[in-house]
This record gives sequence, C-alpha cells and structure tokens, in this order.
Amino acid sequence: MGGYVIAKFRFPGKSLIFALFTITLLVPAQSKAQPLFSLVMKLNLYDNIWGVTLVYLSMGLAMSMFILKSTFMAIPKSLDEAATLDGAGFFTIFWKINFPLAKSGLATAGILMFLNNWNEYFYASLLTSSDKNRTLPLALQFFTESFSYDYTKLFAALTIVVLPGILLYVCAQEQVQASVAASGVKG
Repeated sequence: MGGYVIAKFRFPGKSLIFALFTITLLVPAQSKAQPLFSLVMKLNLYDNIWGVTLVYLSMGLAMSMFILKSTFMAIPKSLDEAATLDGAGFFTIFWKINFPLAKSGLATAGILMFLNNWNEYFYASLLTSSDKNRTLPLALQFFTESFSYDYTKLFAALTIVVLPGILLYVCAQEQVQASVAASGVKG
C-alpha cells in the first residue's frame, strides 16, 4: 500500500520518503547487522523465528516499494478518478481496482523477496542459535565436516532447497513476464 500511496498521491515529503527507501538499497546488509541485532535483543526476539521473520520483511521492504511504485504508476489515474466519481473511497479504489491490476508487480516483488530470504544465511546465523529455529541454509552446513563432505546427502539437500524457488517461479511465470514487458513500455 505504501508503493500505491507514493505512486498516486501528492503530499509533502513524498520525494524524501521514496529517496530514503531507495538509499537503503545501497547500504550493505553487513553494516545493518549491529543495529538489527541490538533491536532484536531489546525486543527479546533472539533465537525466535519471529525475530528472523521481522528482519527478513524489513530487508525486502525497500525493493518491494521500488517495484510496486513503478507498477502502480503504470496504472492509469483515470481509473481512480472514475471510481472516485462513482463514490468509491480510498480502500475500495485500492483493493478493487489497483490491487488486482498490480498482480504482475506483486508477483515479481514476492518472488524476489522469497528468493532473497530463502537463500539468506548471514542474518539467520546471527539471530538464531538453536536447532529448532535454524533456517535451511544454516541446516546445510551440517552436511559438511572439517575436512570432508558427504556429497550425496549434500546434493540431495540442495535439490530440496532449490525446488521451492523453482516451483514458485513456474507458478508465477506469466505474472513476472507481464511485469517485465510492462516495465519496458513507455506510455
């Protein structure tokens, strides 16, 4: 909804807010580690799946905002104006008109966020310590030993880890291709 508001409405500070979101894409993940770790510790979410989940959601927010702003800008404003004349409010215009038309951008943002978080190792190793809250990339390290690898089990585990990302892309392939095609058309 943030991408929708930034794309469709004028308000003071709009450019600054979008610039701040965009600038966070340039900050390396490792430089955010200490502040995020401190925040997770203060919220008592260390070694808790919710702590890792909140960090993952926050890490993908800027990229999703960037993609969805472009998607909502491509939707003609005349549709919003016609709905307003018919008496529709903000939420009705968003949920019944813009949200369904933004499926391609939502699919692209969702797939990119899923893949980034599915393969993420750094924050999972920083914010968890027990076997119960270990993510798949962390679990893969247990297929290795100091000086040897069990390649058979490792490759089987890697196949299982890669499979959900491939299946997600196959299911949303048409939406992603529509998003790529729409981003190349100037209109």
